[in-house]
Amino acid sequence: MCRVDDAPRRIRRNARAHLGHEIGHIWTNGAGPAANFLREGWARYVESLVLEHEFGLETERRFWRENAQRYFKNYDGRRSILTETFNSDLHYDKGSWIFRMLEEAVGAEAFRKAMTDYSRRSLSGSATWETLAECFQRAKPDFDAIIVGAGFAGQARVVKIRDTANFYLDHD
Repeated sequence: MCRVDDAPRRIRRNARAHLGHEIGHIWTNGAGPAANFLREGWARYVESLVLEHEFGLETERRFWRENAQRYFKNYDGRRSILTETFNSDLHYDKGSWIFRMLEEAVGAEAFRKAMTDYSRRSLSGSATWETLAECFQRAKPDFDAIIVGAGFAGQARVVKIRDTANFYLDHD
């Protein structure tokens, strides 16, 4: 199902769970400007679950460290996850972190409820980033997700979580 290379440390490849990633695609079908983030970010997040289950917490931590290194090296502040229409590693690397942060913000139970709701809605019709935010608000009513911006290219969009944490989906 997945593989962590046994090669010596100097030539070791990234911790990945390719089959888990592809199975993750079965659960969601994002639409709108954030379609690639909703599809690929979710699938990459699912990889982390598979790695933790199959190889343990340390392998999952390695996965997230490598993911963060790629994001900060290649994308931080340079490209927008919402306005980039072609499918690039940005959607995988930043998108998966957004799902991880959402889980930490609302807790595991509410996260599962919200993602189950989003999965059902996305597979039965068009489901955008706004649909995802609505699913989280339904799963955890005190989740105060506010999306700032009217959808114009280059406009900043901020999601506020209970006035304690912000994460940016888009940059000016």
